[in-house]
Amino acid sequence: MSRIAFASLQEECAYQLIAPPARRTFLASAAGALAAAFSSRAESRQSLHRDFETALAGVEYFVFGNGSIFAALQAARRPEAATHGGLLVMSPERFGRKFSTFLYVPERGLRNSRIGVWVNGVEYAPEPGSSEARWEYPDEIPTVTLAWPAGGCRVREQLWCPALEPALVRLVSVENAGSSPASVRLIARLDANRVLFDEYEVDRLEGVLTAVGYQRLTLFALLPALTGDRHLEVRLDSIPPGGTASATFVLLLDTPRERFLRRGLDRVRAETSECWRRRAALRTGHAGLDHLFRTSATGLRAAVALSGKMDGSIWQYNFEWVRDQTMVALGALLAGHDDVARRLLERILTRSVSEDGNTVEAGRFRTPETMELDQNGELLYGLWMWWAWTGEDILIRRYWPKIRAVAEYVLRPEFGFDETGLLKNSREFWERNPSFGVREGFELAYQVWNIA
Repeated sequence: MSRIAFASLQEECAYQLIAPPARRTFLASAAGALAAAFSSRAESRQSLHRDFETALAGVEYFVFGNGSIFAALQAARRPEAATHGGLLVMSPERFGRKFSTFLYVPERGLRNSRIGVWVNGVEYAPEPGSSEARWEYPDEIPTVTLAWPAGGCRVREQLWCPALEPALVRLVSVENAGSSPASVRLIARLDANRVLFDEYEVDRLEGVLTAVGYQRLTLFALLPALTGDRHLEVRLDSIPPGGTASATFVLLLDTPRERFLRRGLDRVRAETSECWRRRAALRTGHAGLDHLFRTSATGLRAAVALSGKMDGSIWQYNFEWVRDQTMVALGALLAGHDDVARRLLERILTRSVSEDGNTVEAGRFRTPETMELDQNGELLYGLWMWWAWTGEDILIRRYWPKIRAVAEYVLRPEFGFDETGLLKNSREFWERNPSFGVREGFELAYQVWNIA
């Protein structure tokens, strides 16, 4: 029974039991006070923490992942804008919004996704203005670094995803910049999204927290940790002036902790380093261009699931487009992510192209008069680029009937293919159709991509 219903029932019963003259003093009784308290709480409005919004002024995201887990560090320039240093985690195999990410809690947003650092009995967290989020590439591994002060100490967080494990690794280092010893404790919380996770497991002996529901999240430390109901505490004890101590936390998605420990962090990191060393590299001497290339390569790997599934816009559309996936496949090829490009193209050919050559837009097949005809040409171009770049023709051989259908589809009479060679229908590039007043005509993008 809801609080509102309970309060109403309790009040009704109380009025039936109390004589009319005594009803004026009803609120003075214990039962009346309790009912009033419930009613008061029921009348207060519950609202979502602002972290659910995606496009916030002064907020940027550091996106990283490996196809089996997606993560983003949220950096805010102002404390009122959003939770600075908040961590977003989700599976790239399932589309969602920010409020459906795994560490978002409606009342607190992403606050509990941050590491708490206690120095001499006082807790600190990263704050805008006094902290810095940036990309680093130790051993060529894309790593998000968050540096911030905590009392007389300097905290440095380094977050990265292994290449072959559905895991997020968080190394927290604390340097004592003061003149006296510092007693330091680290608090890592697993405050999982209540909508998605409704079961909780606490292993106090091993120091492991697990949230179970929509999927399975497991949090543990590589050092001994005291285990609370929803947090792990690692005590770094007394750090001398100038000294540094650190601890590593690991968050796993749908994978056993025993597997990760059996393989070991050193092995996992070595294979991740080797994986990124095999990717394309660009060194122009221009810091801005080099940064743009590396972050693009990192984002391309993070956005595409191992199945080749990709959201047309993270936390926004939650649909797939042949056009978008083809363009990302081209970018992945140039960044050295041949495996990502292949998965994207194969998913398109198996799930997003009909037998007659129609292509998926916004997760569905449209009628001929409202489909986006440029997608046919873009897919053909992407497949040609795949063959030219890799020299492999297995995809083309395997799916040749569909590829031929994609090419022939735009030659159908209803698209006006005549001696001019121009294509027409009632949908333009920005997806406006007859409901917006768009009439049948020629769209430039349709011509360019299909001629190319």
